[in-house]
Amino acid sequence: MALASTIVLADMYLFAGYIPALVWHARHGNHVEMNGLRFRVPLLYEEDHSGRMNELSISTLGGPCKRKFGFVTIDFHRQAPAEPDSPEAVARLASFGLRKSAGARLRLAGREGICFTYVAITTGEDAPAPAQIMAGSISCTFGNDLSVRFNGTPKAVPDFYAIIASAENVKGKQ
Repeated sequence: MALASTIVLADMYLFAGYIPALVWHARHGNHVEMNGLRFRVPLLYEEDHSGRMNELSISTLGGPCKRKFGFVTIDFHRQAPAEPDSPEAVARLASFGLRKSAGARLRLAGREGICFTYVAITTGEDAPAPAQIMAGSISCTFGNDLSVRFNGTPKAVPDFYAIIASAENVKGKQ
């Protein structure tokens, strides 16, 4: 009896974080649609969206084995036009212990976009709190009505780019 209890507790510790995502996939499959776009949701991720908020969230909490978590937010709100970074904006990021690094140009369902990664200037316990939280976050803009943001561990970054690459227009729903 003690052995069985130990096995059940170990399984719960190792796999409980995956259960909500697996239930989501069993109910919804591997895709989610919003505002005329379809995105593939990676296994062990789940999604949440609200028409009122006009954004879609895809996330994983991973588990103790994978040590991977990621939060992807797809925002369908009108975006402010991109402007070059002012010296004040660069100084503000530096005060947070961050700098912005240009990333790759990408396509999301036929839309051109550009991504920026926020890189920590200082690391470790002496780094400012925003640097510890935002380091490695990625922000992408696709036109004036779509942006995609990522926060999470480095192991989840390939999933973020796979979600963007999977986007496709849904015929008749645009």
